[in-house]
Amino acid sequence: MSPDKFQAEKLSTRYLAIAWAIICLLLTLWSYAEQSMQGFPDGGLTPYERQTLRPLQFLIAACFIQGFYFLYLGLTGKAVSAARMPLMIIAAALIIVVPMMIIPICPDLPTCRAAYERILATRMDDGEGG
Repeated sequence: MSPDKFQAEKLSTRYLAIAWAIICLLLTLWSYAEQSMQGFPDGGLTPYERQTLRPLQFLIAACFIQGFYFLYLGLTGKAVSAARMPLMIIAAALIIVVPMMIIPICPDLPTCRAAYERILATRMDDGEGG
């Protein structure tokens, strides 16, 4: 591999890490703001919101930490191969970001609602209804 191609590959890997870090940090900010508004305006949380509060807080914290980790990788230029960086991002997305995005919209997704009810053997009480 020529030195120019190696440098370009390393630079694109760094940019990819920084871009993912920015996305994660913005997602963290958005998720934190959304979670802080749960129960607005009367402060009442539905049973579903109470059950998912801690897992969602954990995922938000993990997204924040991974955002800073990828920012560190991108800014310091630590040796991460161009083939490994996308795999790291995909793993982080599947383990942290996807669940963090699905938890708030789960009551609106029939498949998610059915899985929730089957796993917990109870009906989902998300505050809908009369």
